[in-house]
Amino acid sequence: MADPEWHWADPIVLNFSRHPPSRELRRVRSAFVERVSYPVIKGLLDDLWQQKVFITEEKDTVMEGQRSRADQARCLIDMVISKGERASLMMINSMKKRDMDLCITLGLISYPAGGLKAKVKLKRLFSRARDKKTRFAGQDLSDKQLPQVAETLGQEWEQAAIHLGLKIKDLDDIKAEHRPVAMQKQKMLVLWKRRRPPGEATAQDLLIGLEDMKDIPVETRQLLRGRPLSNEQLLKVAETLGLEWERAAIHLDLTKDLDSIKAENKTVIMQEYKMLQLWQCRRPFGKDTAQDLLRGLEDMRDLPFETRLLLTGFGRSHESFGSGQESPGQMSPSLPLEMQEGDSELGSSFHH
Repeated sequence: MADPEWHWADPIVLNFSRHPPSRELRRVRSAFVERVSYPVIKGLLDDLWQQKVFITEEKDTVMEGQRSRADQARCLIDMVISKGERASLMMINSMKKRDMDLCITLGLISYPAGGLKAKVKLKRLFSRARDKKTRFAGQDLSDKQLPQVAETLGQEWEQAAIHLGLKIKDLDDIKAEHRPVAMQKQKMLVLWKRRRPPGEATAQDLLIGLEDMKDIPVETRQLLRGRPLSNEQLLKVAETLGLEWERAAIHLDLTKDLDSIKAENKTVIMQEYKMLQLWQCRRPFGKDTAQDLLRGLEDMRDLPFETRLLLTGFGRSHESFGSGQESPGQMSPSLPLEMQEGDSELGSSFHH
């Protein structure tokens, strides 16, 4: 008799419109054993123990009675399958929360409005957003943006021109042709852009060219890099980390601070939040954007899919860069960069 408190056929959450959860786990067993990370295994065990699917002895059998990560994964999924549909459903729901990227790879996520088509689009768009070369290639600063950068430069604009490869003769010509200083600064940047190859006159390229300039104005650097993550954004990121937050702290070089963070903050969410605040506090000025945080976590194999998605989508373009391009330190407000025809239906199919 079916358990009246649950039903496995929940197509909005899982891909089980035709098959029960235990059968789905059998289908993905080999790929799960090969791909699941140790922290995710540990997190799944904690979830299943809290939900009383496993008793302590069974949990210890998986963690301590197996020699390798693959053996632990194999033991875990086999034990859950043997316990039936309810246990299998709980495990997959836990997998969805802890590693959605893995669930997408295994085909356990359902997209009611788009099916397989939406799944393929999500993976393609996510890959595009993660590829920095694709992201910035060809996004040269526009004629509207160059004057906005020029406005942030003061008397040091001539020094900036030298750092950007312009010659003294170029400066003399600019001064001779344009009397107002504001126009001189703007024409200097226009000349820099004109001499750059297509796709190599982006905000990031300009910032790189000015890197060695000791007295680059704060406003210039901030305009080109992007705004720092706000406290509200840090909290939203913290909410997505889950039990992987300690591993994230290690990747962000905060290993020595873990004990004090735990001692000073009782709840896990506050521990995660304070960890991110500490990371931001120790970052150099202008290097605490969503992109910087994502770069610090990019080698974290079990980074939750929700965290990566949130950071990729964080931050709107500056008003000063609101002409359709994005400054390097900023993430687009929604999933990807170049939405292609048909991609707009992804939003309705992925967000519940």
